[in-house]
Amino acid sequence: MKDKLEGVRGYKQISLKRFSRTISHNLKLLALSRGQNLYELHDQIVGEFVCSEANLIKPIVNETYSYSVFIGPEAQELAASLSMKLKVTESEIIYSALVSFADKLLLNHSLAALKK
Repeated sequence: MKDKLEGVRGYKQISLKRFSRTISHNLKLLALSRGQNLYELHDQIVGEFVCSEANLIKPIVNETYSYSVFIGPEAQELAASLSMKLKVTESEIIYSALVSFADKLLLNHSLAALKK
């Protein structure tokens, strides 16, 4: 078995049904600017969130955009253990991780809104 995963193989896909299109777009741009794959960024964000034990964020009801997140085995294990501890789903952990990360870096605002 290889120590390094190639591509997205070995990563778990989680679909978030109500996610911000703006955050989604800005995460893609951030990954491009850092020269890393989007799934690597997802993995990093979830891993940091679980280790920091930050607060969960409730999904915004009026969002209708679906977003697929890929996390690696280590981050998946951390998210699963935290979800069992808090008695919530893994997708709630991942949603909270992405939204809190976006809040920290102001990725939850469109570029046009920041220019004003």
